[in-house]
Amino acid sequence: MKLLGALLFLTPSEVESKDIKQKMMENRLKFDRDVVIHGDDEEENDWDPWDLEDDELQSRLRKLVVRMDHNRDGYVDKEELTSWGLVSIYNIQGKDGREDYEFLLHDGASGLDFDHLSDDIYGHVFYGDEAEPFDKDDSIYDEYNKMYNRDKARFDAADIDHDGKLTEEEFVYFKNPLKNEEIKQSVLAEALNSVDTDRDGKISLQEYLKDWHQTPSNVDEEFMELETDRFKDEYDRDSNGFIEADELIFWLSPDNTEIAIDEAEHLIDMCDEDEDERLTPDEIVDNHDLWVDSDATEYGAQLRHYDEL
Repeated sequence: MKLLGALLFLTPSEVESKDIKQKMMENRLKFDRDVVIHGDDEEENDWDPWDLEDDELQSRLRKLVVRMDHNRDGYVDKEELTSWGLVSIYNIQGKDGREDYEFLLHDGASGLDFDHLSDDIYGHVFYGDEAEPFDKDDSIYDEYNKMYNRDKARFDAADIDHDGKLTEEEFVYFKNPLKNEEIKQSVLAEALNSVDTDRDGKISLQEYLKDWHQTPSNVDEEFMELETDRFKDEYDRDSNGFIEADELIFWLSPDNTEIAIDEAEHLIDMCDEDEDERLTPDEIVDNHDLWVDSDATEYGAQLRHYDEL
């Protein structure tokens, strides 16, 4: 009833726009399923997009642009490019996870536990003789404290055998939970459960600001202003005051989201010849070298499966 009431105040065009944005991520993930890009196939390492002739490379890129153009209006705008790029970055993270795993695995360990993983992510020591006592009121722990519930949800969802440690394959799922639909749904549900206090299936600004591993006695005002801006500018993609549905994927990994936004802005800035804040297929293809060397195309890997584009 609450949702229906809100929708009654939206114009038909606003409802359509909201629906398009909610389906944008689904469209992007469908692309990965269609072209069988998993981001870690060994065969991919032997393929180089620069081995293609320029005409062939540009032809493949033009077909890829059609997939990026979610609303089929003939342009790729910032929202479409950011959503596309975010999934690409998750894929890159998953691929890199195999190499990172051996580096992170400490001597004699049969798997990677959450404390060791947190140490690598945040630079704090949470284990062994040199372990640092976690202090919720020390600002150096703000990022760890703020991200804990999301990171722990990713860890638990990836820990398929529930032994408290991640194998190499499980670590790949931690880095890229979008790789598996069941794991994706599990991590989003578990992460949402810790912050969604009114159980309406979405995250309000107040819920977001109160989401801590342990609530500090006092929170730095500048830090909270930064988090408020993140909520409004990076996570709440349709500006309706909530993080919901596929917006949760942006919220799940702030680092990936920031990279995706920066890359989208960079590509538009470099390629947008008529300065209308959106890209035509020609504007993209004319700058194909930028796109092949971009996170958005996974450094050209998305051009490999030409027949499925």
